[in-house]
Amino acid sequence: MQSPDNPLESEDMSIVGTEVTVKAADKNSLWILPLSVLPPKTPGLRKVRLIKNNHIKGVVEMFASDGTGSGHIRPFDLRETFADIDTGDTAMIEKLAALHSYDVYSLRISLREMGVDVADSKHLTLSKGKQEELAVYMKPFTDRLIMQIYGDDEDHGEDIDIQALFRDADPEVARQKLKTISESLIRALNMAIALRRQPRGCIHHSDRGSQYCSHDYQKLLRLHGFKVSMSGKGNCYPASAMRDCFCSAVSFCAFGTCKSMRDFESSLRLRENAIAESPSNDGNAAY
Repeated sequence: MQSPDNPLESEDMSIVGTEVTVKAADKNSLWILPLSVLPPKTPGLRKVRLIKNNHIKGVVEMFASDGTGSGHIRPFDLRETFADIDTGDTAMIEKLAALHSYDVYSLRISLREMGVDVADSKHLTLSKGKQEELAVYMKPFTDRLIMQIYGDDEDHGEDIDIQALFRDADPEVARQKLKTISESLIRALNMAIALRRQPRGCIHHSDRGSQYCSHDYQKLLRLHGFKVSMSGKGNCYPASAMRDCFCSAVSFCAFGTCKSMRDFESSLRLRENAIAESPSNDGNAAY
C-alpha cells in the first residue's frame, strides 16, 4: 500500500488513503456515493454505498455482485437493520438520499451546506483518467471563452499562453467584453419577445449564469410579465428536462405526426396519463 500522500489511482484500481478506499469508477459516478468518504460513526455503514436506484431514489446499497445482484435498503429503514445506528448517521443519510446527484462538484457544495465533514477532500475529485478524458472536450471551449474575454482580435490558433493573458489582462477591457456578451443576450431576448408575443405569465427557465441573473436581464423579464424559473445551485436537471421537452416538441412537429403545438400538447397529456396509470409508477416517474 502506498502512503496517503501518494495515493494509488487508475481506472481499474482503488484510491487508497488512511482507512478509506474509494474506487475510481465510484468517484466519477453521478449516482454513487461511498459512505466511507464521510465517514459515518456507525462502523457497519462505512463499507456500503449510497446510490440512486432505477426510480432515481437515494437508497443504501448493502451488497452488489454479478452473481447476486444488488441489495438496497431505504434510508429510513436503516434503524431496523442496524440496532446501534447513530441517530446523526440516519439524519445525514436521509438528507444525502434527497440530493439530485452525487457528482463531485455539486456534492462539495451540498456537503458544505449540510456541515458534513469529509474524511479526505481528495475523494471529492474526479479520477485522473476522467479528468484527462474531459480535458479533451473542455479545452477548446474554455480557450475560446478566455480568448473572447481576455484576448485580442487576432487568431492565435492553438498557440495560446493562458497565463500571459491573465497576467497582462486589462480589467476594464475584460469588463466591457463581458458587458457586450450580456447585451447580446438581451438583444436575443428582445427579438424572441417581438417574434413570439408571449402572454404574461410565460415561464422563462434558465440556469444560474451571471448573464441571466444580471439586473438588466431580470428587469426586462419583469417588464414583459415573465415568471422567472431557475435551476437550483449545483443542479442541472430542471434545465435538462426543459430542453428535453422543447426538443421533443420540435421533433414531434417537424418530423412526427404533430402538425401544431396543440397536437403536441395532446400527445404530451396522453404520455403523462400513461405514466400515471403505469403499475410501476410510485408518483415520481420522470419522462
